Amino acid sequence: MSIAKTLGSATGTSAAYAKHGVVATGIGGKGFVADFVAETKAAYLAKDAELAARRAEMRAIAASSGAVPKLTRQRKLAA
Repeated sequence: MSIAKTLGSATGTSAAYAKHGVVATGIGGKGFVADFVAETKAAYLAKDAELAARRAEMRAIAASSGAVPKLTRQRKLAA
């Protein structure tokens, strides 16, 4: 199975579940949509704050260690 088939199948299945959720909550599904948007925003803000704290911690560690990452080019593999 190719990656395109795998991704296409996963996307199609996810879309079908999303449609089912809206239809199952009733015609219009305004309550579902409002709840979905509110929860999406809350989850995003929570995860964004968590990741910002992690980035700050990484910066502090990098600054205190005095290490500068060495940039190297990827070498070409022989065919």
